[in-house]
Amino acid sequence: MDLVKLLKHLENTDAVALAQPTDRRSLLRGVGAKAAALTLPLLAGGMAGKVSAQTTTTPSVTTTLNYLLELEYFEYNFFRTANSTGGLIPSGDQAGFTNIENHEKEHITYLSNLVASLGGTAFLPNNYTGNPYCPAAYDFTAGGQFPIYTAGNYFLFLDLAQALQDLVVRAYIGALDNLTSNMSVTTSILQLLSVEGRHAAHARLVRRYSGTAPEYPKPWVTNNISINYYPNTVFQPYYNGEDNVTQLGIDVTTLTGLAGTTISQTAATESFDEPLDQTTVLNLISGFILP
Repeated sequence: MDLVKLLKHLENTDAVALAQPTDRRSLLRGVGAKAAALTLPLLAGGMAGKVSAQTTTTPSVTTTLNYLLELEYFEYNFFRTANSTGGLIPSGDQAGFTNIENHEKEHITYLSNLVASLGGTAFLPNNYTGNPYCPAAYDFTAGGQFPIYTAGNYFLFLDLAQALQDLVVRAYIGALDNLTSNMSVTTSILQLLSVEGRHAAHARLVRRYSGTAPEYPKPWVTNNISINYYPNTVFQPYYNGEDNVTQLGIDVTTLTGLAGTTISQTAATESFDEPLDQTTVLNLISGFILP
């Protein structure tokens, strides 16, 4: 992502946009982590009118928004299916994942209306029948590779929830460059990104305290540490590149931090979620999508 270009655009936006951080450490700073994970800082109403008032919209904007809409359908159906599977999610964890499901459905509505307001045709999943919940479009077991809907596999569901949410965060960041020709759209997507970051943080925290996550994940990604799942490499492609320590051409580990010592690789990698391009993201989820 061209951060210089993005920051140049952000200089001209209002304080509300600038208050939407894109890294999880900022999102969670100063508030309880679980509370932040369950907060929706997006007022879905009223945005589309502001966005449609832009004078210039390139085709790449609606194309990119449809890509993000495709991911929102994917996420919503994943969590809706899990929440609807009796006995899968313990009662104490149900509320958090139900909130995430509801947020993803709101994102579908918002992005669909936004694409339409910009003169585009909103994405619809395969086998769509008029309802955002379209289980005929997806197989979240990936042909049986992830038997998350059978008894006793809640922790496998958590593994997949974390991997998919981390992936969506990287996808949103990777999409930002294609949207900066329209500042109102960029502002809206930054707000959606902040929500997705909190969803990812929530999934990671539930795994952390489940007692079944050997890597004991923080709310944000550390280096390129994947999920300790057998086979252990299955989720590694979701995290490749997250060990990057160079930002704007500067090796962050050569800088001196507030403590007077050089910044560690761990701290450097935890401070940034790295972008992923559309082709890579869609390839990673392709095994879950039915023809």
